Amino acid sequence: MKLLYWNIKESVSDEKKSWIENAISSEQPDIICIAEGPESIRDCEEIESFITQKNYRTYYAPTLYSNPIISNQFGWNKYGLKVFHKANIILKTRFAFGNQKLEGRIIYLRFEKDDIFYSTFLVHGMSKAGDEINQSNFICELSSFIRAKTIGRETDRIIIMGDFNIEPWDDLLKNKTYIHSFFYPKLFDYYSVRLTNRVY
Repeated sequence: MKLLYWNIKESVSDEKKSWIENAISSEQPDIICIAEGPESIRDCEEIESFITQKNYRTYYAPTLYSNPIISNQFGWNKYGLKVFHKANIILKTRFAFGNQKLEGRIIYLRFEKDDIFYSTFLVHGMSKAGDEINQSNFICELSSFIRAKTIGRETDRIIIMGDFNIEPWDDLLKNKTYIHSFFYPKLFDYYSVRLTNRVY
């Protein structure tokens, strides 16, 4: 089972498309997750179309937010993840808004492969430029979401993958004399590993 995660950032050039195409061809990932950019719904639709032409299906993309029926509740967010799965994968969760958090920064999907069930959490954390409280709240929300989605699924393999943005972003804080240098990794370890105790 293979997952591909990439912070594609801003515009999707022909070169980036070529990288994606080569990765799909050589690795045949079961799940593809594109994080950050593109900058607009139109560009996002373009990358979505490009990947789905490679025998993948869209599980979640923030282009869903362009639907006027739901746009008042869920606004466009270029930082929302774009999640695709192989057309032949045995998907155990249809996408619903209850399977995403924080405008698509946390996406949950469950699937089966070779008689093994996977509860998968794809993550794009708040920017390193955010404040400590917002980043801490993000990790706490992620841990609560993991526990809620895996209740009664003790045999599932749990995958948590993404860009967590939880390392200190300032050179000063990276100095080992400051306790903050180790705050976020310890917090994530506590919530995602010790409380679930089933991370693979």
